[in-house]
Amino acid sequence: MPKRVISLIEGNFYHIYNRVEPDKMLFYKEKDYLNFLEILNEIEFTKSCSILAYTLMPNHYHFLVKLNSPDLFSKKMSLLFTKYLNKLRLRENTQGRFFKNRFKTRWIGKLDYLVWLCCYIHKNPLKARLVERIEDWKYSNYLECIGKRNGKLLDRKLFKEIVGTPEEYQEIIKQSFDEKLIEPYKID
Repeated sequence: MPKRVISLIEGNFYHIYNRVEPDKMLFYKEKDYLNFLEILNEIEFTKSCSILAYTLMPNHYHFLVKLNSPDLFSKKMSLLFTKYLNKLRLRENTQGRFFKNRFKTRWIGKLDYLVWLCCYIHKNPLKARLVERIEDWKYSNYLECIGKRNGKLLDRKLFKEIVGTPEEYQEIIKQSFDEKLIEPYKID
C-alpha cells in the first residue's frame, strides 16, 4: 500500500475513517457490529489513543481520536481489521479486498472543529436515514457522550475538557451547523 500522506503524531487529533469497496458491506447484521466492538475491546484499542467520537456504519466507519502512540495505533488498526474481516469473510464466504486503501486520516489542527466533528460523526446515521433519532443508533459512542450508557470507548475526561458536559453536548447536537466548517475533515 502507498505510504501515508499525513504523518501520525502523538498528542494530535485525527479523524480516522474508511469506506469499503462498492460491492462489499462492513457490517451485515447486528452481530457484526457487536463482534467488531468486542475485538476493539479485546485488543485494548484505547491504549493507543483517546476516543472522542466513533460511529460504525454499514459500509464505513469514523473515529475521532487523540493519539497516544502513533505506531501502536497503526498496529492496533491493522490487528482490529485483520481479526474482524477474517471472521466476516468466513461467515459471509466473501473474498477479495474490503478496502481500496489503508485507513484515511485527517489531522484536526483547530480545536474548535473537534466539537463540530463529534456532531458530524454522531449525526451520520441520521443523515443516512438509518434511524429517526440519534439516540437510536447503538453503534456509536453518542450514548456515552450524553451519559446514557456506560461504555469503555470514550475518554470522558478529554470529552468534558473539549466538548463539555453530557447536557451541554445534547444541546449542541440539537443545533444545526454549517457543514462547510468541517468540510476539510469529512469523509470523501
